[in-house]
Amino acid sequence: RALANADRGRAELEGEEEEDSRSYRAGWDRRRNVAHSGHGGRRSYLQQQQQHPHYTQTQQQERRRADTADTQASESVRPFGCWKSDWSWADYITTKGIIVRVELAGAEIGDCDLGAFLNHLGDELRRHVERTGGKYILNMDLSCNRYISDDGIEDHLAPFLATWPKCQRLKLYKTSTGDGALLALSTWMAGGYAHELHLSDLGAEVTEATVLRVLMDVQRR
Repeated sequence: RALANADRGRAELEGEEEEDSRSYRAGWDRRRNVAHSGHGGRRSYLQQQQQHPHYTQTQQQERRRADTADTQASESVRPFGCWKSDWSWADYITTKGIIVRVELAGAEIGDCDLGAFLNHLGDELRRHVERTGGKYILNMDLSCNRYISDDGIEDHLAPFLATWPKCQRLKLYKTSTGDGALLALSTWMAGGYAHELHLSDLGAEVTEATVLRVLMDVQRR
């Protein structure tokens, strides 16, 4: 009886350890899926994984290869994001009076998508000002689009705002932008049109020197 009880206790303990292992791996994978690769999240979770006794060296190597493949795949689609060709840009533009509102937060658009969208928006604005006698106010939310980078702002958004500068609200937080975007938008910012400009949690580097330069440009103008 003592031997049977010992075997049963050992089996229960092994079952608990296996359940703990499965629970840990599932939880780690969920956290990994939502981690932003541009903020070092992938690295911190890999370190946590390596310290856990249930992960073998082979599993660690497999995870590293998977992470590398994920990163390469992400970079390969970055210019185009995840936008589907059968989706309609018009669904993300609303008007009320002279106000034109763009709601593209979290739409997973990339730099090239941004250029296509702004071409469409320019056509919409031309029709809009014909109806309103030239009056318009633009509010744009492009936040939480990790595939938008400095290139998209420099090549597409900054030239668009040079043509249509009356944008009172522009949200670009949680995009992969940084110093390049700030410098590209500095002329528009200095024009005095913006009431709200949201640029927090950016994925690329923002240096103190660039922020100071932009603020000095705004002050001079």
